[in-house]
Amino acid sequence: MPPTSAEAGYFKGYNPNAKEFYPVMMSNHVAAGLLDDPHSHNSHMQPHHALAHETPAHQPLHHHLGSPLTAQHVLPVPGMISMPDVIKEVWADELESAMEEMSLLVRDGYSFVGMDTEFPGVVAHAPAPLKNGKSASPIWQTIRVNVNILRVIQIGLCFRDAVGNAPPDRVSTFQINFEFDLANDMYAIDSINLLRSSGIDFDSLKHKGCDVARFAELLMSSGLVLSEEITWVSFASGYDFAYLIRLLTSQEVPEEEPAFLELLTVYFPSFYDTKHMARCCDQLQYNGGLEGLSMRLDVPRVGQAHQAGSDSLITSNVFFKLLSNFYSSPHAETSLEAVKNTLFGFGIGAVAASRGSYERGYDMES
Repeated sequence: MPPTSAEAGYFKGYNPNAKEFYPVMMSNHVAAGLLDDPHSHNSHMQPHHALAHETPAHQPLHHHLGSPLTAQHVLPVPGMISMPDVIKEVWADELESAMEEMSLLVRDGYSFVGMDTEFPGVVAHAPAPLKNGKSASPIWQTIRVNVNILRVIQIGLCFRDAVGNAPPDRVSTFQINFEFDLANDMYAIDSINLLRSSGIDFDSLKHKGCDVARFAELLMSSGLVLSEEITWVSFASGYDFAYLIRLLTSQEVPEEEPAFLELLTVYFPSFYDTKHMARCCDQLQYNGGLEGLSMRLDVPRVGQAHQAGSDSLITSNVFFKLLSNFYSSPHAETSLEAVKNTLFGFGIGAVAASRGSYERGYDMES
């Protein structure tokens, strides 16, 4: 996610010779401390740049639960731009090639997909009654109404192997920018102002943004969905997955929450919501946003908050930090299986959500 400066339009560390990339450097002493103290305070994101892949990328997650991540998994090469710190902007003219790159990453064992979306806010708050007269959960009702009338702006996808490593020699985080026209599309003005201040270029979205229908077609054939071999990682992702389900089905999302959850497990058979994971850790006692969680876990951010590429990257690294610190031990208070396929605010995840606000306002994400 590019910086807040309208003049800059790029991250710190921008390479003018590769304008589609947003690389950011990290010092060795910062990287070396990423995985130490689960209660220390820093910022978003953790570049998993392995100098030597001691663990094969294709091995399943449960092979490594007894072996926590160490600093060797994240140290960048001194004096070089670390490829895991690169976020690739994807526009309409390169959508096909970017999706091919993602398919290759999955085939090569980078099957943990961090995901985030940016969308034009929440414009409808009062839940409407269902046609059949049944009541719906307030959380799902608000999500449903907004997702069905708004357009997604960005989707970020970040690829890691089963222990959190990124490929050392190629880009593994993609920020897909979609067509969006402020003159014709519906939005909440406060959300658009925030996204603008975070570096999103709405003029470029209007003229060269990706077509959502074409993206959905390519996603369906990419190997990323409808597969138990792919694990999706997110944060408080009711809206995120609802937008994806709407794109993939080319239909409005269902009226009732159980029908949505059924579709979710069809298209995304394996997923984790890091907010639910964090809320289930008594040691963390955490119910805030993504930025605050990354600070608690000492996971630094790459790029700009409120852009989908940066948020997907930091979500991936937060997941592996949670896994390493709280879910790897055989004596962990909560098993990884217990938090699998549960969205914060839905079903079992609603118990955690009831302890605090779920409303996906951007204050909850950062």
